[in-house]
Amino acid sequence: MSGAARPRPRVAIVVVNYRTAQITCECLDAVAKYVAAGTCEVIVVDNASGDGSAETIRCRHPQAVLIEEARNLGFGEGNNRGVAVATAPYVVLLNSDAILGMDTPNRLVDHLAAHPEVGCVGPRVNLPDGTRQPRIRGNRPSPRRAILQSLGLSRLSPLWHGLDGIDCEGPAEPIAPVGWISGVCMAMRTSDYRAIGGFDAAFFMYCEDIDLCLRMQQHRGEIVHVDDWPLVHLGGASSRPIAKRLRNAVWQQR
Repeated sequence: MSGAARPRPRVAIVVVNYRTAQITCECLDAVAKYVAAGTCEVIVVDNASGDGSAETIRCRHPQAVLIEEARNLGFGEGNNRGVAVATAPYVVLLNSDAILGMDTPNRLVDHLAAHPEVGCVGPRVNLPDGTRQPRIRGNRPSPRRAILQSLGLSRLSPLWHGLDGIDCEGPAEPIAPVGWISGVCMAMRTSDYRAIGGFDAAFFMYCEDIDLCLRMQQHRGEIVHVDDWPLVHLGGASSRPIAKRLRNAVWQQR
């Protein structure tokens, strides 16, 4: 007599790795520690790291589904490949250098389940020193807001919204509809992600989360930031050399 079939996981956690095997494994260690057993499937996409990352991840986290790409597809398309094989009804996209301190994925899924009008939700993101990370939520982009952002005028008076740029500079509300949330950690229904085509592969890195949120708003409705269920974002793990940081700054402006 065959054993009972395993229940379908509730949430797929997708992590894209590029030459950050040690940090990615720390991310996965936290997932294994804090996410309720049996509720998630873990999918790791290795973007042709070529440094033994895939072997390290496979050895330390054999339970994860590991997808090895032949070339570096970038953050957005890497996530697309991961979500393509997900079986869970919800998906949480998690940066490889984001470290959970509680079961944030299931909290986010609870919020989605209770609010069908919400298309995408993200939690509070802290820096390693415990302070809130800036620029993890923002306003719906427009040419005017892009100009205010680029000129730095939005920082002159964070409490006066007449100068608001693309980023939200003011204090966070407990639960607030926003124009976009950061790809550091974002949760949505798997069916919604697929319906809008996932990330636009034309964005190799940076601002693909803003674009996805705009399309999710058109498809489902609200994008929500919850100032709770924090995780720690180490930041810039795959782009620490100065040359890469300068190149990435150009990508952000584009």
